[in-house]
This record gives sequence, structure tokens and C-alpha cells, in this order.
Amino acid sequence: MAMCLSVSSQELGDKRVRAQDFPLTVSIPVEWEVFTSNPDDPNEVLFLQTADDARYPATVSFSAHPVGGSWENVVGRQTYHLLVFEGVPLMVDEALQLRGARGHKWVFKDRGPDGEEKVYYRLYLLLPAGVDGRRLLLMQGSAPSEVSPEFIPFLNEMARSMAWGLSVE
Repeated sequence: MAMCLSVSSQELGDKRVRAQDFPLTVSIPVEWEVFTSNPDDPNEVLFLQTADDARYPATVSFSAHPVGGSWENVVGRQTYHLLVFEGVPLMVDEALQLRGARGHKWVFKDRGPDGEEKVYYRLYLLLPAGVDGRRLLLMQGSAPSEVSPEFIPFLNEMARSMAWGLSVE
């Protein structure tokens, strides 16, 4: 299955970026552009996008949110929202552990605002309570649907490269 492809370190690159106001670093693909603050969304801590001359347009954002309710309720609400409210079939719907943080990942296809079919990637991580007083890290990305065999492994590798606050490497 295409979702199991791996990404070499050369494709991901050695470039690590740091969020401006949140204790997060992540490795990014070569030739991606990075923005570290968004005045329109104070929860967004990093925003990445492919460069203008890239093979395809893609974006990835990282945001940090306070957690309300139990972890099971947070995951259940998101799954319900995707399946019922958005009505999208899920390609991936799985619980995971990442660097000691409890997580959940969803991958699905849907139409973007421009009507183009896109693949969407959403990862929730429940971070240790000591990380900046915020505990839910949301990583989400999108790209044209036809590049999902290439794009999803990039995002999986980016997620594995994350380091935060008290849990660096």
C-alpha cells in the first residue's frame, strides 16, 4: 500500500526549524518555506509550504491548543466530525505513540476550496503537561490527491522528527 513508503533523510533534509513561541522543533523537506507566526491564528506555531517552483503545492501547519475533556472525547469528537459532519471516508484512523506522547492520526481525501481533490493529514498529540502550559499539538497538511504516495511519507517522517520542551530526542 502506498501509505507504507519511506522517506530518505536526503529527501527530508537536515534542516530543522524551531517554532518562535512554542518549544517545538521539526525537520522539514528540502526547499520548503517556513513561517513561524500568524497574527490571524495565535494557536499556530509553525506553517510550512512548498516553494513556488516545487513539483506540487502543499502545506503543513503545527498549532498548539489547550485540552478540554478527556483524550478519548477529543479523539471521538474529531472522528465524528470527519465521518459524519464532513462525510469523508478515512484512509487512516489510528491511535499511536510518538516520542512518549499519546496521539491519533487521520488521513482522508476531500475537495479543497478550489474544488480540487486533496489528501489531508491530521495528527493530534497529547503533549506532556509541562510543555508551555499547552497540551494538544495539532499537525495538519494537505496536497493534491494524486501525490499522496509521496506526500504522506514526508508527513510521517516530519512527525517522527518532532521534538518538544522536556522530551527532546
